[in-house]
Amino acid sequence: MLFTQDNKSPVSDTDKLKSLGLTGKTVLIADDNDLNREITAELLSLTGADIICVSDGLEAVNTVKEKGEGFISLVLMDINMPVMDGYEATAAIRASGSAYHRELPIIAYTSEVFFDAVQKQKNSGMNGLLPKPLDIEELYNTLRLWIK
Repeated sequence: MLFTQDNKSPVSDTDKLKSLGLTGKTVLIADDNDLNREITAELLSLTGADIICVSDGLEAVNTVKEKGEGFISLVLMDINMPVMDGYEATAAIRASGSAYHRELPIIAYTSEVFFDAVQKQKNSGMNGLLPKPLDIEELYNTLRLWIK
C-alpha cells in the first residue's frame, strides 16, 4: 500500500491504476490462455483503457493491421501461442513498414524470464517484459512508462 503526498491517505493499487487516465487508449492482449486473458483484461479495465483480446499471434498481427495506425496504444504479447508465437507476431508487426508499427509498444507477457529468453524478446523487437504471474505494480509501471 502506498500513501499520498501527505503520507496519511492510503492509495490502493486499484486507485493507482484508475489514476493513469487511460480512457480512450486501447490495449491488445495476445494470450492463448483464457484465464490469463480474463485476469489481465479485468486489471486493465480498472485503468479506463479499452481492451481487445486475441488468442494467438496471427490474430494479434491482423488486429493491429485491421484497426489502423494509432488505434492500439500497447500490446501485451504472450510468447508461446498457437498459429504464430509472440516472437513471430512481433517481427510481423515491426515489418509492416510504418513508423507506428515500428514504435508501437509491444511488451512480452510471459513466464520466460531467463536471460536467453529476454535477449530473444529484445531481438524480436519487443520493448519490455511483464513476467507471469502478473504483478499489479509492474503492470502499473509498464503502462505509465509506455502509454503516453
